[in-house]
Amino acid sequence: MVVTRMLGLRIDADSVIIDPVIPYSLNGISASLIFLGHPATFIYYANNGTYNPKSIMINGNAIGFTCEKNNYRDGGAVIPKEYFLSLLTLQENRIEIHL
Repeated sequence: MVVTRMLGLRIDADSVIIDPVIPYSLNGISASLIFLGHPATFIYYANNGTYNPKSIMINGNAIGFTCEKNNYRDGGAVIPKEYFLSLLTLQENRIEIHL
């Protein structure tokens, strides 16, 4: 529940979706887990908002994404799964999400 609701990590057939809801009080929160078979640390920065990623960096590289449709708020980031995987290493990966 924490991974899909709070951290907003979901895997669709062809996409990785990052749609977190992080309160300002948890700015800088991180979670380390195995994601798509790779070790990854996700770090969330709630400086400018508490949802809807404005930018995402994977291992120091800014990545492009589209926004998911959501009827109630701005949606999460949708990233093609193959593209996402191409940016990961077999060692540790750092994914920074700026809200």
